[in-house]
Amino acid sequence: MSEYVIEYGRWHGTCLGIGRVPRQRLDKFIAEHPEPDPPLKKVVDLGIEVWGDPDERIPDHDNAEYLVAREVWNRTFSLEMVDLIASTITVPIETEAAALLELEEMRALKLIESGGAMPSLLALLDERDQKEIVEQIFYNSTVTIRGLVEAAKAYNVRWDKKKVPVAGRLRGPAQASSIFEARLVATWVYLKWPEFCELTGAEQSAHVALYRYKNKLSELAARKT
Repeated sequence: MSEYVIEYGRWHGTCLGIGRVPRQRLDKFIAEHPEPDPPLKKVVDLGIEVWGDPDERIPDHDNAEYLVAREVWNRTFSLEMVDLIASTITVPIETEAAALLELEEMRALKLIESGGAMPSLLALLDERDQKEIVEQIFYNSTVTIRGLVEAAKAYNVRWDKKKVPVAGRLRGPAQASSIFEARLVATWVYLKWPEFCELTGAEQSAHVALYRYKNKLSELAARKT
């Protein structure tokens, strides 16, 4: 469990414990809340100068119906995400007494209702706190860019004295979700999927980064022969 100090709003300086959401539960939640796709429209109908096929279609991100659908998705996803992550937040014992005292003072001043929420929930009402807490929970729970970057720094992989970046996922015509790669990595390290999901986010990221480097170095070596 990592720590997070609320820097904004009423609870300035209150320390929270940030846990993790089981990887499989997080993947299921994301799969159940797919983002709406913008409709495709001909480039000529969007007023874009055509340099190739006039019938080429691209996503119309300004479509009114799409914008409404995305707003509804954002609202629903955010509200349900709060419910999902709130259960992973705790107030450590050393700060719990101070937090409860502050809570009682605010109730006495009628700044919050007598039934008021705990600091962990109040923190999620602030957009900046919520964003950072969600990012930390994802880092604790699954493969993240932050985790990959940290693993890359530790591995310090170089080719011909030049630093090799963490290679991306499938490119070009082939497309797949991140869970496809994660399952491949789980098999590669001889772990069953539930076992891989029980690893911390940093551990999962380290395995994925190693897998990507292995493939990238094989690709670079093949180019040399």
